Amino acid sequence: MTTLNLDLVGVYHRINRFISELQKSQSANVSMTSEPDKTRFKSYLSAMRFLLEHIDSEPYLDLPETNPQNYALREAPVLLDLENENCVHICLMLATMRDELILSQSSRMSTGLVPFDKTRTLAVMSKCENYISNYVEKASPLDLPESSPRAPINGPGLNGLGN
Repeated sequence: MTTLNLDLVGVYHRINRFISELQKSQSANVSMTSEPDKTRFKSYLSAMRFLLEHIDSEPYLDLPETNPQNYALREAPVLLDLENENCVHICLMLATMRDELILSQSSRMSTGLVPFDKTRTLAVMSKCENYISNYVEKASPLDLPESSPRAPINGPGLNGLGN
């Protein structure tokens, strides 16, 4: 996958990193979402909000000598069937947000965001934040003795050596 938008390269890669973090979180292998993981998930959304505001700030760049330029994007992480439905749901929303952006009109610009694409992206982020606040923090954990564990253990993240 590629984009022509220099700014969206960073957005795409960060969203993928956040998806990987959710899928390797301590909560991913159980049906409850821990407080530290909820705090981390919220921080990822907050960071993405700051990044989008930065991208949409002045100055808009005029790049007549380098636009259009195709930027190759790293392969997106495979969405896993995790034990934690909350992690699965947030990962799906993030992946949808990522794909909407990369397939949007903004992806054809050299930098910046079309206002409608920014609005759509912020709406998905708000939905994620509301999901954590209005569902995860209020309706979980659930006692699921007959159906949990259901998914295989998702192994550890990368260690300091990159293995």
